[in-house]
Amino acid sequence: MCGIVGMCGHKFSEETLTLSLKKIRYRGPDETITAVFPKLHTFFGMNRLAIRDIHRGLYPFSYHQLTLIFNGEIYNLSELQKLIPEYHPQTTCDAELVLPLYTKFGTKAFNLLTGMFAIAILDQKKQQIILARDKFGEKPLYYYHSGGQFFFASEITAFPDPLKKIRASAIPEFLTFGFIPSHQTFFQNISKLKAGEYAIYNISTQRITISSYSTPQTPLPIPTENQLDSLLNNIIKGKMVSDVPLGTFLSGGVDSSLITAIAQKESPAPLHTFSIGFKEKTVDESQYAKLVAKHLGTHHHHVIFTAQDVSRLWPKIIDSIDEPLSDPALFPTYLLAQTASKYVKVVLSGEGADELFGGYSQYQRETQLSRFPFLKNPLTQFIAFHTANQKYWRLFSPITSHYTQTIYQSLWHGGYNTRSLYQHLIEANWHEFITNYHINPRLIPQCLQQHDLTYYLPEQLCMKVDKMTMRHSLETRAPFLDARLLPFLPTADNKKILRHVAANYLPPEITHRPKHGFTLPLAKWLKTVLRPELNNLHQAHTLLTSYLSQNTINLLVDDFLSTGANELTLWNLLTLNSWLNHQVNPLQNP
Repeated sequence: MCGIVGMCGHKFSEETLTLSLKKIRYRGPDETITAVFPKLHTFFGMNRLAIRDIHRGLYPFSYHQLTLIFNGEIYNLSELQKLIPEYHPQTTCDAELVLPLYTKFGTKAFNLLTGMFAIAILDQKKQQIILARDKFGEKPLYYYHSGGQFFFASEITAFPDPLKKIRASAIPEFLTFGFIPSHQTFFQNISKLKAGEYAIYNISTQRITISSYSTPQTPLPIPTENQLDSLLNNIIKGKMVSDVPLGTFLSGGVDSSLITAIAQKESPAPLHTFSIGFKEKTVDESQYAKLVAKHLGTHHHHVIFTAQDVSRLWPKIIDSIDEPLSDPALFPTYLLAQTASKYVKVVLSGEGADELFGGYSQYQRETQLSRFPFLKNPLTQFIAFHTANQKYWRLFSPITSHYTQTIYQSLWHGGYNTRSLYQHLIEANWHEFITNYHINPRLIPQCLQQHDLTYYLPEQLCMKVDKMTMRHSLETRAPFLDARLLPFLPTADNKKILRHVAANYLPPEITHRPKHGFTLPLAKWLKTVLRPELNNLHQAHTLLTSYLSQNTINLLVDDFLSTGANELTLWNLLTLNSWLNHQVNPLQNP
């Protein structure tokens, strides 16, 4: 796991590279590597977090006229070696095989890789820079392309300040989805590769092409419980390969508990496990994590997250996210990663299980609603859209999901015109998925699931985990984000199968628990330790008020303080307002 940086253009220099690498030193404190190609005005660099073959001096890898810098982990090395028997590795580093594979298979090589990665290759012969992001989007990769300049990095933080100009039109996108579900970012001319994509930048023509390398999956018969059990064991065993200490994030839910149970079975010594709890008993579930840790015999570390931690960490979190993210779990994830980094350099986590196995409640809700087609009738939707009751508008909306609920809450006071703007954003974002499923209400659960895998998982959940853990030089691996599990995707609720497998390893108190999403005492925090930040919304950033009137924001704050309503909406606005104040002077005109 590392942080990579590269640039091409006459305005860049080796000093630019050095400064950019310094900004994201936390992503790889073990070694800083640079490579300079003066004839091409190109500079490559990386900060390495050494996990496999921890010897220094391995990077950048070179093969023929190709040079590689790499962020991530590749797990299927033995299978890949069989595809290139003519090549004899000189190290045990997982990235060494990438260039020989690319030489033989071209961009199709990326689809052969099982793992998480952000890859950058310089082809000196063709004068090309090739970038690639893994299939599930576990590792981010951003790039700037304008005016004959090309710059890429693992984080926008690494970009030179003159390249970072706020894109104000991203604000309604964020308020709608809680993140930016597209190639674009909060900055002009800075884009990101989507999961399963690669880019080729031609140094001579200064043109870039974006393509998908991830081939569509052919639906397969749903595997049996025994097949899933065996498959998970193979996947988790493969993701435990490491030359440094490894542990797990253990929430006490089925997903992380099953990963921990199988990992402990494969480990010759007790694993380090890490959980977080709260003083507020209504949201604290740490007793389940402790139960699993005791059952499995792990070295368990439990952290209590307090309201004071929110206040203390607020400026650090805002500084740590190069784009605003609406997920309040940023805060406990940051503290949990900070604790884990004192004991291990790698942790396994449970991201992706709900998206792959249909575990979210909205999938089941939409399955039930699809039995009543009249609810999705265009006339019914039109009437609901113009009604003043947001509760019923949500019910009749053609697409509902857990992260789009803020549209119907935060902007309700804005009136019909505001609702129209945000409805347009939704329709534009969902067009591809609705078209694929022929606007059939019975297929909306699959539509939601595909959208979550395409956008919510990589651009919200994976971004959160990557940014918060890498701040503490901690690598996170998600066993459920493996293409071999995609056969479970076609149906809406396969968590039953997962629970049956978990019953082979865990006590019934865990496997029989109803699903309980990760909740936080946001209302209490907003009314106490974050009250100063909440008060700042009464003089919101000028960019924010250009899309959402100050009067609307005041109404939302006052309504929350009197009734406690829309706490998540206020959290999202708070995060965005603080991030804008941190990134750009309120008087600055972007």
